[in-house]
Amino acid sequence: MAITVNKTPLLFNPAGNQNIWQVTSDNTNIQYFQVSIIEAGTTSVISNIDIYTTPDYASGSFINITNILQNLVSCEIDNEDSILASPITDEIFAYRLKILERVYDSGSDSIIDGDTYDESDDAYYIWYAMMDRIGFDNYYLSDYIVQTDNVAKFLTTRPDLVEVNDYSTEMLYFINNGSITTLNVIINTYDSSKTLLNSYTESISDVSSNKMFRLIVAPTALNKSTEVDFMNVNYYTIQLQDGSGNNVTEIRKYLYRDIACSLQPINILFSNALGGMDSYQFVNPQKSSSITKTTIIKNPYKLDSSNNYTDKVGTVFNAEEEIINVSTTITYTATSKPLSDIEAEWLNELFVSRQAFIEVSDGSIFPIIITNTDYTVQRSRYLGNNLNLAQIQFRIGNVDISNQSIIPISKASVLINSDSNVVTDDSDNLILV
Repeated sequence: MAITVNKTPLLFNPAGNQNIWQVTSDNTNIQYFQVSIIEAGTTSVISNIDIYTTPDYASGSFINITNILQNLVSCEIDNEDSILASPITDEIFAYRLKILERVYDSGSDSIIDGDTYDESDDAYYIWYAMMDRIGFDNYYLSDYIVQTDNVAKFLTTRPDLVEVNDYSTEMLYFINNGSITTLNVIINTYDSSKTLLNSYTESISDVSSNKMFRLIVAPTALNKSTEVDFMNVNYYTIQLQDGSGNNVTEIRKYLYRDIACSLQPINILFSNALGGMDSYQFVNPQKSSSITKTTIIKNPYKLDSSNNYTDKVGTVFNAEEEIINVSTTITYTATSKPLSDIEAEWLNELFVSRQAFIEVSDGSIFPIIITNTDYTVQRSRYLGNNLNLAQIQFRIGNVDISNQSIIPISKASVLINSDSNVVTDDSDNLILV
C-alpha cells in the first residue's frame, strides 16, 4: 500500500497563487488523508488539515493551501544603502507536507492509520508574490529563479531604461535556488557615446544560506556601497554573473540624469506583483490637512473674582464652546514626470499595490495609504500636445513630511555630473542649480 503525490506546486511558487497538492492511495479502504504542513528542515507543524475522498474521486483527494501559506510571508523593505546586496528573509518561506492515510478497518470496524508520505528532505518555497491569472499560467521556474545555466529576470515589472538621478531610490530583488555558490553583481558605466567608462564587481555574501536578496542600485547607493564613480556617466547597467563570469540574470539599464532645481522629488516605493520592490519618483507634493475637532458646549456664565455671575471677565467674553481634542489627517498630492505609454501602463501597479511607502530625507520609510480610487492609463496619441501625467494622492496619518522631501547631502554627495553647478545651503545641504 502506498500514497502517490500526483500534483505539487512548483518548487518556487508565488504565495498568492494556486498552491495545489493532489494525492491518491492504492488502498481501497481509504477514507481521508491527514495533511500536516511543516516548516522545511524542522519538525514545526504550521497547520493540520483533513482532506476527504469524494464519490467522483474515491481513491484520492486534493487541497489548495494558498490561504495558509500566504500568511507565512510578508513584505520586506530595506533601504540601507551602505550594503549593495542584503538577504531578504520575511518574503520567502520553505515548507513540506506530511500525509497520512486514514483507512477503514473491517476487523475493528474503525478508522485506523495507513501509510505515510513523509519526505524530510522536501523543501517547497513560496514567496510574497501574486501574479495575475495569465501570468501565473505562463510562469516557469527559469523565468525568475537564478540557477545554473539560466538567465533569469529580476523581480520587477518596471520597464527597462529607468531614468534615475541623485535623489532616486532603486531596488532589485531576486531569488536564488542555491545551485550557484558564487554570485557577483556587475556594474558597468558608460558615457553618452556608449563607451565603457568603468566596470565594478561586487561579490554577494551568504549566497548558500539565503534564497532571496535585495540590491539597492540607485546612483547614490552604488557610490556609497561600491564606490561607483558617476563623473561623465550617461547610463549604467546591472546584472548578476556566476563565479565563471556567466550571465545568470538579465541586464537592467539605468539612465543617469540631473533633475531640475524647480522640482521637489519624493520617492514612492511599492511591492509589485512579483514580490519585488519597485519605485517611482513623483515631484512637487502638495499637502492638505483634514481636521476633526471635538468640542463641548459650556455655560458661559460663571462667578468672577468679585463673585458676580457674568458671561465675561473684564472685556473678554467666556467661551460657549471648547475644543477638547483635535485629530488631523495629512494628505499629499504629487505629480508624475511625463510618462511614456509603457510607463503609464506599468504605473497602474502602484495604485493596486498592497504595500506602499515613502522615503524621506533622513532615510526613514513611512507606510502610506494611496487614496486614489481610480487610475486611467493614458495613451500619448490621444493627448495631442498635452503631456501624459499622473497624479497620486496618499496619506500618512498625522505625519508631516513637508520639510523632509528634499534629500540632504548625506544622500547625494559626490555624484553630480560635470556639467551641473553645485551650491550648498546654510546647513551644507546640496542644491542643484
